[in-house]
Amino acid sequence: MTTLDKAVEEATAGPRFTAILLTILATVALVVAAVGTFSVLVWSVERRTREIGVRVALGASRLDVLQLVLGQATRLTSLGVAAGLVAALAAGAGLSRLLYAVSPRDPLTLASCVLLLMAVGLGGGLLAARRALAIAPSDALREEERADYA
Repeated sequence: MTTLDKAVEEATAGPRFTAILLTILATVALVVAAVGTFSVLVWSVERRTREIGVRVALGASRLDVLQLVLGQATRLTSLGVAAGLVAALAAGAGLSRLLYAVSPRDPLTLASCVLLLMAVGLGGGLLAARRALAIAPSDALREEERADYA
């Protein structure tokens, strides 16, 4: 003899464990994607320090620098999200047995994931843009000259 609650718990233990594990792995993947996007954008901004300094010295506004960095972030994030969307659609058939009451090609789920990943990517872009906006033109040019002579 066992209670219905206990029988349901035992019957759903495997799928529940799989769902929890996939949720944890998806969260880790999202954090890694956010850190990776931020790192690539910061590296790109640091490589372009002199260029950004020259642009600001020649009259580029903060908005111009922001658009430059965010444009790059948007392109990188869009490419990554498009590749991930294709992979998700391809892997959806294999994961369909783990999904309950949701289609592997559910437009609402896919759209919410795309929006979340775009927000994470653009958030990283905003942080990199903030670093780019802090660059003083004279410091950027002076720092690059020192690196050339070293």
